[in-house]
Amino acid sequence: MRDFDPSSTEQITPIPVGRIDFPDYQPDSLTFDPNDKKWMKRVYMYIGEHQRLHGEVKALGKAVGVVRRRERQREGVNGGEEEKEELEVLEIIRYKIVFGTRPEPVTRGEQFISRGFEQT
Repeated sequence: MRDFDPSSTEQITPIPVGRIDFPDYQPDSLTFDPNDKKWMKRVYMYIGEHQRLHGEVKALGKAVGVVRRRERQREGVNGGEEEKEELEVLEIIRYKIVFGTRPEPVTRGEQFISRGFEQT
């Protein structure tokens, strides 16, 4: 395992952990109201093929920004070079997902039934 260096510009390869499913979020439905947040009350996270966590989406009290530091070189006065630091806002996070229980065992078929698919 390697340490994370925040000043590095190297891309980090994501490690897939599982799949998040919002079973009540159906924007194609005729009765779906985009202002209604009821769909945020039930969230499933499938870890691998045999475990599921129950959770819900909650709003953060204060939004959190994800910022990356970039260094740029500029020419300074009298031909010298001066390094200038810039901050780049990558994302603004307004919600979190809270899982309140331990993972429960599920069979592979239950994953597809919760999404409205039938197992073949």
